[in-house]
Amino acid sequence: MKESEMIKVANAITREEEKIMRIESEIERFKRAKQVKNLKQKYDVVDVYGNVAIVSDSHRRKQGVVSLDGTIIVPCDKYGWIDEFDSGFARVRTHGKVGYCSSKNTLFSSSPAAHDRINRHLFEDSIENPDKYAKWGIINEVGEEVLPLKYDEIWGWVGKCRSNTTVRIGHNTSKISFSSLKSKM
Repeated sequence: MKESEMIKVANAITREEEKIMRIESEIERFKRAKQVKNLKQKYDVVDVYGNVAIVSDSHRRKQGVVSLDGTIIVPCDKYGWIDEFDSGFARVRTHGKVGYCSSKNTLFSSSPAAHDRINRHLFEDSIENPDKYAKWGIINEVGEEVLPLKYDEIWGWVGKCRSNTTVRIGHNTSKISFSSLKSKM
C-alpha cells in the first residue's frame, strides 16, 4: 500500500473514531440527564457537580448530597445548607441563627453604618452565645467532613481559583489550605 493510501485510511479511521467518541459522549449526556430526572422525582435538586447532586428536602428545608445513581452520600437531615462544590470541597452549615433580622423578623436599614452596627452586634452575640448560631465546616465529594463543624465563619471560594480559604472561630482567623484538606482524605 502506498503512503498516500495509508494516510487516507488513517484519516478515515480517525474520523470514525471521532464519530464514535461523539456518540459515546451523547450517550453519557443522555444517561446523566436520565439520572438527574430520576433524582428530581425524589428530591428537589439544587445543583449537579460531576457525579453528585446537592438535593433539598423542601419540607424541612435541609440539604444533602446524592450520587447521580441515587446513592445517598450525605442525608438531608445533616446540614442546613451546602454550598457549591469547587476544588473537590463544599462549605456546609449546621442549623442555627444566621442573617440580619431583628427580633420582629424585619430587615434592618441598608445603610453601611447600620450594617456595621449589626455585624458588631451579631459578632459579639455569637461570641457570648455560640450555641444559638450556625457552625461551619467543609466536606469532600464523598461526604466526609474534612474540616469539622466548629467554625463561626468560612469564607467562600467557589469560582475564585483559590488554593485556600479563611476560617474564623471567635476573634481568631486563620487560613486553611485545600492541599492540607486533601491529605486528610
